[in-house]
Amino acid sequence: MDAERDVSKRRILLLGGSGFVGSRLLTRLASHDLHLPPPGFELRDPGQVRTVVELAQPDVIINLIGVMRGEISEMHEVHVGGTRTLVELSKERSIRLVLAGTAAEYGPIGDKPVSEDFVCSPISDYGKTKLQATEIALESGVDAVVFRPSNIIGEGMSSSLLLGSLVRQLRDGATTIELSSLTIVRDYIDVEDVADAITLLIDAPRGIYNVCSGIATATCVLVEFLRRASGLNFSVAETADPAGSSKLDYFVAEPTKLANLGFRAATPLKGSIQRVWEAR
Repeated sequence: MDAERDVSKRRILLLGGSGFVGSRLLTRLASHDLHLPPPGFELRDPGQVRTVVELAQPDVIINLIGVMRGEISEMHEVHVGGTRTLVELSKERSIRLVLAGTAAEYGPIGDKPVSEDFVCSPISDYGKTKLQATEIALESGVDAVVFRPSNIIGEGMSSSLLLGSLVRQLRDGATTIELSSLTIVRDYIDVEDVADAITLLIDAPRGIYNVCSGIATATCVLVEFLRRASGLNFSVAETADPAGSSKLDYFVAEPTKLANLGFRAATPLKGSIQRVWEAR
């Protein structure tokens, strides 16, 4: 990066600023000249994207828009098509891109933490289309950073995710919670830490970065933390997993690359779960 450049106030276009992660970025980017697209913005529409970029005239675009579930055609339009449009605009206007990838790009990794140079083999449509987007951005030669967050948790998280689902079940009065397996291992990171990492990556060297805690946590530990946070004496039922997440029994990411830039996930898992439970 150019050491002479003043990065205290950047002209930033944030796509996905109303989402789970994006809403946390708004205050962190308050010192910059921050721009958001209008309601109804569609990343899959190249004309809309170009219009928004022409109005904002950003020197940085942060894209957090993604489609986790649904038809692969929609995922392809948003992830792959949207990234192509952003890359084209970056080439024309020398815009720095900060793009949300996903840990799902890696696929099965074995039983050791995965680093950014791992040869990816995603198994989900979400991971496959996100990997295509990553390859488009980085192989194009534009000034781009792709961050791959591990399992993000925090206040306001979706009930379609494991912790969110367990909390919803308990709030609905369940005395037995259902989950696919107590032995699956994941790498959890608080949404506030993810927002801090994205802020740091605005001026990081181009490439891929894991955004993670680097800590292996089995689901049984997650459940025990939730039991303590809720004060409830619930039982657990392990069920069949139609989504196939058990094909990934272990996922932990290697945090060294981002740690070398000064980042450390600062929020303990126990505290994150406590805040998720207490949020109303």
